[in-house]
Amino acid sequence: MVLRAGRDAPPVRPISASAFDALMADLGPYEQNPCIAVAVSGGRDSMALAFLAHRWAVARGGKAIGLTVDHRLRSESADEAASVSRSLARWGMGHRTLRWDETPPAAGVQAAARAARYELMEEWCRGEGVLHLALAHHREDQIETHWMRAARPGGMAGLAGMSAIRETPRVRLLRPLLSVPRECLTATLEAEGVSWIEDPSNEDTRYERVRVRARLDSDGGAVRNGLWESILAAGEARIARESEVARIMARCVSIAPAGYALVDTGVLLDASPATVKAALARLVFMVGGRPHGPRQARLESLYDRLRTQAADLRATLAGCRVSPLHGRLLFCREDRNIPVIEVAGGMDELDWDGRFRMVLDAPPGARATLRSLGQEGLQVLRSVFPEASSSLVPPPVRGALPSLWDDKGLLAAPHFDYERGDEGGEKRVRFAHVSFRPRNSAVSAGFRLVSDWT
Repeated sequence: MVLRAGRDAPPVRPISASAFDALMADLGPYEQNPCIAVAVSGGRDSMALAFLAHRWAVARGGKAIGLTVDHRLRSESADEAASVSRSLARWGMGHRTLRWDETPPAAGVQAAARAARYELMEEWCRGEGVLHLALAHHREDQIETHWMRAARPGGMAGLAGMSAIRETPRVRLLRPLLSVPRECLTATLEAEGVSWIEDPSNEDTRYERVRVRARLDSDGGAVRNGLWESILAAGEARIARESEVARIMARCVSIAPAGYALVDTGVLLDASPATVKAALARLVFMVGGRPHGPRQARLESLYDRLRTQAADLRATLAGCRVSPLHGRLLFCREDRNIPVIEVAGGMDELDWDGRFRMVLDAPPGARATLRSLGQEGLQVLRSVFPEASSSLVPPPVRGALPSLWDDKGLLAAPHFDYERGDEGGEKRVRFAHVSFRPRNSAVSAGFRLVSDWT
């Protein structure tokens, strides 16, 4: 790891309204009378953000709402959530407690809880029409993230740490405090007379971040200051790289509503190797619909084959299938490891597989299975709905598209405008709406830095 010459530690002082306004301005724009959700655990960092966000939103004729996820991993978690609600109510700030009702896994509990926390909060925001979800990650969190990523393979992009903005299909995740030292959050709470809850897990050395924090604190902050300079440099480099990737993809990529992409490889290969690899990673990430992108070794192999055999390239990686099509390269979901969901009456909107979001009309008593069309479904379509053969959807794409099945067979295949004929007014599940809204976009707001805290 290369350390740049570090500047002195920034001053410790409470965060004023004007200072927080400047931090939030970096992450805009916002609607009139903005409504913003804030992830609030009750700890020092999130309570400081809740107070600042509430003051910011009210000053603009809007409101902030605290969201606390009760993971039920500790006996006192419900009482702590109730305490957070009472604290926020003293300021006039709304609050909701979201419960994680699933049984925690035997291993990887922290990772599972984190994924559930984001899922619950993002889904609440979507349901309530809230566009922004603020998170309380601060300067020390960013430095610790950089340190941990530097210790394992993952490319230069990870060394920039967390982005100040991350867009998901449901909400914009905002981290306005990334440049602010934790001591300033403490100073803000003390100045405003706001109490907080100490989380015992912050002292549990079984967790990597706790061990990293102790190591970085051992020298009085000198290493942290040097790392901060490295993070800023990595962030600026990532912004430049992502801008170039967005430009080349706008020139050579077409994305279809059926969830596939077509790429002009001649135009793509005019870009630098780093840009081409990044574009390939984004395409695979989007079309595959998985939480994680392709492994670096697989990506390098795909790039090497693209340079030497683009006209006949066939590959699969991270749930994505790559093949030539009419002089271009087709990226689509491979038809395996796609969720099978049992649909019962009363279900409506759901995210099926990281690619398609759909609204189902499921009357009480109706049942169906939501799964990929597969070869079985394609055979059914060929026999009962010959019009499907004239579909403009490329054949490699078709098997991974969504379909509904019941005990009588194929019920509906929306991308082929097929629905089995009604039989005496029976109750049945229907697709009301299906849209390609991938978990991972081809391009997004891009990596963002916030104003440095001075």
